[in-house]
Amino acid sequence: RRQRQMCIRDRAEAPGAVEAVETSEPDEPKGPARGGRRKKKARTKAEAKQDEGQKKKTSRSRRRPRPEAQDVRADDASAPDETADREAEPEDVARTSDGTAAQPVEKVLLVNALDPEEVRIVLLEGGQVEELYVEGIAERTAAGNVYRGRVQNVEQAIGAAFVELGKSQTGFLHVSDLPDREPGASITELVEPGQELVVQITRDRIGKKGPALSGRISLAGRYLVLMANTDRSGVSRRIGRGRQRDQARKLLAKLEPPEGMGLIVRTAGEGGGLEELQRDLDHLVAEWESLQTRAARPGTPGLLRAESDLAERSVRDIMPSDVARIVTDREEVASRIRALLEAW
Repeated sequence: RRQRQMCIRDRAEAPGAVEAVETSEPDEPKGPARGGRRKKKARTKAEAKQDEGQKKKTSRSRRRPRPEAQDVRADDASAPDETADREAEPEDVARTSDGTAAQPVEKVLLVNALDPEEVRIVLLEGGQVEELYVEGIAERTAAGNVYRGRVQNVEQAIGAAFVELGKSQTGFLHVSDLPDREPGASITELVEPGQELVVQITRDRIGKKGPALSGRISLAGRYLVLMANTDRSGVSRRIGRGRQRDQARKLLAKLEPPEGMGLIVRTAGEGGGLEELQRDLDHLVAEWESLQTRAARPGTPGLLRAESDLAERSVRDIMPSDVARIVTDREEVASRIRALLEAW
């Protein structure tokens, strides 16, 4: 050991000996220290995370559309300008789910009247059933029918008269439903047994009770209702407030019904023109004159004018203004519908 220490001491005095001893020392490890390895691994993970983030940014930037491609499509004169085409179309054009303009839906009214015991009405829109009405022979209403009646007896206690309508049918007429009635006048002052009256059924019979009658006759058209025994006119309550109701009143003021008669604008008349309302008024006035002619003829109590059946009411009340076709399986019904359409 002493000899070795002396040898090391002698070598340390020579120039460059320290470097030689340090490089040849057997206790010094050949590779880098363990701490250096750990630091190197930590730096590698951080760099890896940074690289991954950089890759994601690069992939996102690749997904974005190139502005050059948009410029080419905009500058290409041969490509159709879809935006300009859509702006040129009206705003109220209906569109389908894929953005194309929807075709107008065809509306068809079907009248199945071949069976006299049952009438069926179907409104089709685009081939699909939108409305369905069925009226059997037992469901047909007498409301709206006009009769020549004869007073059977007068009951002052209840303020009403019982009126024979023909075919063993008797109706109930209250004093408040008589036209030209003075306030406070009793039923005995206005009618007497055996007197003939023109009355209209306002409510069907219920059980053993006869139908309710009125001396105020009203005739319904497609757009108007003509009231024969009053000079008061108005607009249906179903017509909304505001501009549409004001427009209906202005049109009503331009119509001239016969003296002593009034008018009501129906819901179907909302948005209609003066020409359409005038044609409907002329049709109703002609109906009233025909009714008066039949009532003036001598005869027994009976029906003077029947209210329209379901087939005619469907054209008058159900048929939309933009219907394309009306199809029926009975020639007699087709003739009546044609007459109504020509009158309107």
